[in-house]
Amino acid sequence: MLGEDVNDDVDLANRLRHLVPAEVRRVLDILTAHGRPITRSLLLATELITAAQLDQTHASGLLNTDWGLLRPRHEVSAVDDMPVDRHGELLRQLADGFARVAVDDGPDSAMATLEAHRHYSGLGDLRSARRFARFGVQLLLAMGRRAS
Repeated sequence: MLGEDVNDDVDLANRLRHLVPAEVRRVLDILTAHGRPITRSLLLATELITAAQLDQTHASGLLNTDWGLLRPRHEVSAVDDMPVDRHGELLRQLADGFARVAVDDGPDSAMATLEAHRHYSGLGDLRSARRFARFGVQLLLAMGRRAS
């Protein structure tokens, strides 16, 4: 498969993704759908993947961990063969996962609130997005009061 001519970055990314185990591909798909770097603790808090899956992906060399943030390496992030409905399904899983984390009072709740809002907005689920926009403002005000 890789022995054939590789046309561009997207072609290389698509070929590499099909060569890795399904568990690694799931992590790469979730990170690609998320669209920006994320902390390990927040990603694991969503319960969309396990620590073992994340460790396996890291060991594959296909994960950047610069500055403690996770993102797929460039070589596997430039995909174009993910069907639109699959991308939407992953965005929904991310939004719901972040929503679960956001309602906790844990260390990742503030960032999860912002991410839930972002992913629900991206899905066009404005009712859910508004729920987290209001929660986000209340959270910021509460944090400000505690800090003063």
